[in-house]
Formats: sequence, C-alpha cells, structure tokens
Amino acid sequence: DELKPTDHDALRATGFLARHYYLFNRTTWLDSTLEHTSKAFLGLTMNCAKCHDHKYDPLTHVDYYSMRAIFEPYQVRLDPLPGETDLELDGLPRIFDAHADAKTYIHIRGDEKNPDKSQEIQPATPELFTFDEFKVTPVNLPAKAHYPALQEFVLKDQLKAANEKIVAARKASDQATKQLAQLEQAAQNKVAAKSSDQAVTFLEDDFQKENPEIWMQGDGEWSYLDGRLIQTKTGFGRAYLRSKQDHPHDFKARFKFKTTGGDKWRSVGLAFDVTGDREKMIYLSAVQPGSKLQVSYKEKGKSIYPAEGRHACDVKLNQPYELELKVRDQLVNIAINGEHTLSYRLPIPRETGKLELLTFDAAAEFEQIRVQTLATDESMIEG
Repeated sequence: DELKPTDHDALRATGFLARHYYLFNRTTWLDSTLEHTSKAFLGLTMNCAKCHDHKYDPLTHVDYYSMRAIFEPYQVRLDPLPGETDLELDGLPRIFDAHADAKTYIHIRGDEKNPDKSQEIQPATPELFTFDEFKVTPVNLPAKAHYPALQEFVLKDQLKAANEKIVAARKASDQATKQLAQLEQAAQNKVAAKSSDQAVTFLEDDFQKENPEIWMQGDGEWSYLDGRLIQTKTGFGRAYLRSKQDHPHDFKARFKFKTTGGDKWRSVGLAFDVTGDREKMIYLSAVQPGSKLQVSYKEKGKSIYPAEGRHACDVKLNQPYELELKVRDQLVNIAINGEHTLSYRLPIPRETGKLELLTFDAAAEFEQIRVQTLATDESMIEG
C-alpha cells in the first residue's frame, strides 16, 4: 500500500475479512480487530483488559485502549478495478486512515456509552512489548492513491458505461416513440370507425404511378405499366409492398389482380397486422393440383395454415380476380369476385401493424386496391 499504491499487480486486498468490518457499531468492530490482531501477532488475548485491570495480568486496561488508538482512524473502502464500474459486483477492499484526528478514550468498565474524556489515550503497543518509543509518521502518497477515481481506467470505464446507458436509453426512447405512434394511430382508427357508420378510406391506389408516400417496396421485381402494378419475380420466395402506416383495426380491403405465372405455388394475397415476424394473411394460390383460398398466420415465427381457413377453388392463370377482405376483431370474411367464400375466426390476438400486398412464387398484375375502415353497420358472417 505504501511502496506501490497504484500498481494493481502488486496491491493486495487489505479489508476483505468479515472481522475487519462491522457496519452497525464501531466499538464492536474495533473489539474484533484488537482481539484477532493480538492473537495473530502477539500470541495473547486482550479481551479481558477491555473492562478493567486484572491481578497478575501483564496487559492493562490502558494497554487495551492504547492498542485501540492505533486502529482508531482506519476505515475500509472499495477501490474500482479495471473493467467494472459497479462496486457491488467487484472492487478492491482497502484499509486506510480515514480520520487521522480520531481520539481514543478509556471506556469505564468497558461501557462505550461511558468514556473517560479526562484523558486522551495515545497509540502504543502494550507496555510489556515496548522496547522503544512508538512513533506514528505520515506517509506521502500520490493523489491517485488518495482519490482512486483519478486513475485513467476509471474515467475510461465510466465513459464507456455512460455511453452504453445512452445507447440503451435512445433505443428505449425510439421503441417507446414507435409504440406511442402505433397507439395513437390505433386510437384514431377506432375513433374514426366508431364515430360514423360511413367507411373512411385509409389507402387507395390505382397503380397509375409509383406511390412512395403510401408504400415501402420490399423484395421482388416491381414496375408500373399502363395503369398496372407488375411483379415478375418467381421462384421460392416472397415479394411485397408494405404500407408505411398502420392500417385500421377493423377494416375492409378490396383489390383486383391476376396471376400471370410462377413455378409452383403461384400465390397472391394480402397480409395484415404485419409487425416484427408476426402477421395474418389471406391469399389465392393457383398451385396445381390443390388451388385454393387460404387464411394463414404466424405464431412464434412459424407459419400456420389451418384447415378451417382453407377453401378449395379453381384458381386460373391470367384470369382477373377481385378479393374482398373484411376484418372485425378476430373475425375474417373473404369474398371472391363479389361472392362470400370463407369465414374464419383467428385463434390469436390482433395486433397493430402494416398491410402487405404480396406474391409468393408468382408473377402478377395488380389493377387497384382500396382499404377502408369497417363501418359499424357492415354485416359480417360467422364461420
């Protein structure tokens, strides 16, 4: 501690034993310190001398408190170690003279509440072992030993920890802002739906031109030609346009398209409640054999295709179709070319999310899409 006070490779912990620390009573703490110090280094016990002198005992009442005076100033502290800023997790316990001017008085009959303040006891070893004058001399230590926080690694670690907190706080703030926007949008959608029996248009596109303010373009090969949105990429994979805004909770969507090709599945549809890796979806598949209308959803990242959400139908290439999707809470109604085809009740909760106009292993041409809030008086058919 005196030769290399800032060298962590040379320093050793000096306050790590339980007997060196007692939070609730300083006298109990020092009693324990004296007891174990005398046993370890003097080969004697001093406990009995705490209260009064004993006949034939070479250790006197004053000897006890003279020894205590040696330890009166000391305290234990935790110094930081490289790589850790939380002293609750790691640190170097060190004893140090916290109060150099601390005074020691004899406790009459060992009672700490009854000190004899008529005489200040000076630090000394027991008279039995005194062969020379007991001297206490100050040791000059560098500032970094007095103030461990001045060490270079402490500032570096504190800055790193602070930056990590800033990054985490910004991430939490961004997430909270996003959630707030979603909640506000959902609230507006619900108010709009409940305030009027008339449907309110959320999204409408005739695909005469690109609409980047409405859509975010995902995978696929998309183009606009003669009032049609064309997607030409086929093979195992999904192409999509995703709405930039969250759609209404209860809504009606109607879109016109035709499937023009694909290797196998030839699926075209609409996903809703798209958030993270979760979604609900309807689609027409021209797979042969087995063409169908299908409702699916993702749960824990896994796509589910319930039998109750499937309707076998003849889906042909290059034939125009109009799909109408109505959703109220968990009830889904689907009509093909104006004819009700399927009712299905979702087994999982609804979520605030985006819409996706999509293909899976399909080339397709889209003519129009319109999405509205579902009017309160709009009829629904239970499955």
